[in-house]
Amino acid sequence: MFRRRFDVITIGGATRDIMFYTAEGCVVPNPKDLLRQKLIGFEYGAKILPTAIYFVYGGGGCNSAITFRRLGLRTGAFVRVGRDHDGAGIIASLRREGIETKFIEQDATVATGFSFMAIQNKTKEHAAFLYRGANDRMRMAQAELLRAPARWLYLASLTAPSWSQSVSNLVAFLSQRKQVKLVWNPGQKQLAAGRKGLARLLKLTEVFIVNVDEATELILRAQGRTAGLKNPLVLAKILRSWGPKIAVVTAGERGSTAFDGEKRYFEKAVGTHDVDTTGAGDAFGSTLTAGLRLCKNDLRRALRLAMINSSSVVGTIGPQKGLLRRAELFERYRKIYKERL
Repeated sequence: MFRRRFDVITIGGATRDIMFYTAEGCVVPNPKDLLRQKLIGFEYGAKILPTAIYFVYGGGGCNSAITFRRLGLRTGAFVRVGRDHDGAGIIASLRREGIETKFIEQDATVATGFSFMAIQNKTKEHAAFLYRGANDRMRMAQAELLRAPARWLYLASLTAPSWSQSVSNLVAFLSQRKQVKLVWNPGQKQLAAGRKGLARLLKLTEVFIVNVDEATELILRAQGRTAGLKNPLVLAKILRSWGPKIAVVTAGERGSTAFDGEKRYFEKAVGTHDVDTTGAGDAFGSTLTAGLRLCKNDLRRALRLAMINSSSVVGTIGPQKGLLRRAELFERYRKIYKERL
């Protein structure tokens, strides 16, 4: 058992990513469908050529772990990789960052997760083609959680068919360790379970983070209502009423909104030239969490830090290269908001 206490343990995916930039796709507005408001299209039967291609590491569990560590927090990561070249590369990259890798599961029967990101040059919008691989076999038993003492748990997307069992393990763990705070940025499988499927863990969640499209879909399925669902504050208030202490709804260049049951917090996007939007959500959620710890639960300052770091990420290629270290992040904060942290 580990004697030292971690500031945060991340739980989520680990992948090898290919970033495929092309000028040949187009973004198609689809405003009549609240669940799919934008589409990316390519010519039928065409051979799509890249303008640039990059090989990077990603996955919510890894991206968030690197964010926390660069901000000076003692960090460990629960992820699962294949016993292969890509898996070894992911573990090595986390170790270079100073992240505890003892909790990483290695699978000899399937490959490390893989994603192919098709990115439209002009808009920088993307579609991700995913092979979950080892991610779909993550166990994360309650006994493993007990081996990893932490002040915060940061839960990103879970893809394993048994993810609901992992959630049950988390519920049992958090019910026993009430001093541990959970931040949850759910993935597609969790969101598809709807309010009922998320209810037990939502009640134990400190901060629940989704983007505006995810919030809209989740509430639409739960309540069948459409009135007000284009308003992030309405979305945040509804989600907060489901159990978490703080609900946060992000809307890209339109900023982010948080609601803590009493007060609404809004921060506009920090101006930058978008190069690649992948990883922005991971950077935002993990920086917000770190900000709450570093700024003594000051939600406004935490939101501002999250906006700055996520804007740095979208200004670089891949989900990890643009992640700032604490001194860099605080200096940018000082220059933008004219105050020191």
